Amino acid sequence: MMDINKIRSIYLIGIGGVGMSAIAQYFYAKGCAVSGYDKAHSSITDILEMKGINVFYEEDVNHIPQNVDVIIYTPAIHLDNAELNYALHSTLPVMKRSQILELITYHSFCIAVAGTHGKTTVTAMLAHILNHCGVSADAFVGGICKNINGNLYLKDDAKVVVVEADEYDRSFLNLHPNIAVVNAVDPDHLDVYGSFENMLEAYREFVDKVYVSKRFINCKYAKYFAADNTYGFCDEAKLNVRDYEYVDGKLNVSLCYNSAELKFSCMPFFGIYNIENYTAACGVALSLGIDPKDIEVAMQSFEGVKRRFDIRYNDGKRVYIDDYAHHPVEMSHFIDTVKEVYKKSKICAFFQPHLYSRTRDFMLPMAEALSKCDEVYLLDIYPARELPIPGITSSALAQHITSGICEVVRKDQVAERVKDSKADVFLTIGAGDIDKSIDTICETLRVK
Repeated sequence: MMDINKIRSIYLIGIGGVGMSAIAQYFYAKGCAVSGYDKAHSSITDILEMKGINVFYEEDVNHIPQNVDVIIYTPAIHLDNAELNYALHSTLPVMKRSQILELITYHSFCIAVAGTHGKTTVTAMLAHILNHCGVSADAFVGGICKNINGNLYLKDDAKVVVVEADEYDRSFLNLHPNIAVVNAVDPDHLDVYGSFENMLEAYREFVDKVYVSKRFINCKYAKYFAADNTYGFCDEAKLNVRDYEYVDGKLNVSLCYNSAELKFSCMPFFGIYNIENYTAACGVALSLGIDPKDIEVAMQSFEGVKRRFDIRYNDGKRVYIDDYAHHPVEMSHFIDTVKEVYKKSKICAFFQPHLYSRTRDFMLPMAEALSKCDEVYLLDIYPARELPIPGITSSALAQHITSGICEVVRKDQVAERVKDSKADVFLTIGAGDIDKSIDTICETLRVK
């Protein structure tokens, strides 16, 4: 295993990815020379460049420093990328993001948060709670935490590292966690796994890395794993949700833990799925000896994660919320929560499907989720690492959506659709680059 303390220069292929950018910032903070490639400017690459990290936007092997100690790449980068191709066929040390994350966390007390949904929010909540309650923790988060305006918690005296454990490409199997969280296990990444059973087997291998007493499993999925710690809305869960209510735009939650009732007031989030996320973070914090009252106070200052039920505009008449949901279960949970919070409101949703393979595999449940909205506008599929699949298009998805209005639109048509809409609540949904429309939608609503 490479000695991480001897790394002085790194180059990252796909540096603008939310996970890769955290790695870049980690090594930059340690005094290393850091540079990398990404295909386009983004808010994340802007943050990196503001810190002094060199980011290149054209594939050119000459950008790779001759004295580089390691080249890191993300599996999201296509193998025909010129720089990756060069690196893989050179004598230079090359590692996947998951492998360098293994090095970073190997000698730390590692809390790894996995799950088809919710892992970013659970990781962010847990990092915020631990650091607020005096348990100094580094954290690698797969989203921008509003409290720090970044995706990396980095503490000089960190005793713990919290890491989002990504199941894509079996990346989480490189980790060696002391505590493992599994928040959800629904079929996804079937382009990698081939079947749900294969995916489930990878999750079991991940969970088997830790003792049964150190496993925290959402009770909805407890049938797949052996675990002493289950949480959620099941009565039999060790940490179960007894009740919740909204009061003045905040959430009060009652949990039962080892037969003791715990009440948490003024929680700054919405929705059953976020209650599950919080219960997971709360369970881990309790297991580390943190007092429930301290957890409550910590969470009252939690500002959330960008693109997770992210309210971007609210003038008292119209609301606009942006969300990263891209799997049909996430989409359904998000839209259900919107309908619960904004009762009797007309909803206009803009959705950008993420990946051709995911759209193919989950077209009908995606359509079912979107059909809960009054108006649906679809952007073209965001391909990421994939090439088109014949017959898999946003137009094909639209044929299954039963909303009153459903149309495939270009990005330059979004503002006009917002302007003409009779809706009270506007949504952007998707994991691609649909967030580039946020400012346009906000400005259109202000003028409207």
